[in-house]
Amino acid sequence: MDNPERKKWFVVSASFAAQLDLGDFFADWGLLKETEKDIWDAVHGLGLPKPATDMTKLEPYK
Repeated sequence: MDNPERKKWFVVSASFAAQLDLGDFFADWGLLKETEKDIWDAVHGLGLPKPATDMTKLEPYK
């Protein structure tokens, strides 16, 4: 995702929809970088809890 505003909208919207702080999830997948402070701040600003489990380890289908 090359457009920083679009990326910010996507990460914040996904977190809001899930009602979870998905910052670490998107960072683990390589979408969100530590240097993108404005996006991290926006996600943390939602005040949502972090997922109880590592979502990158979940199998989508069994």
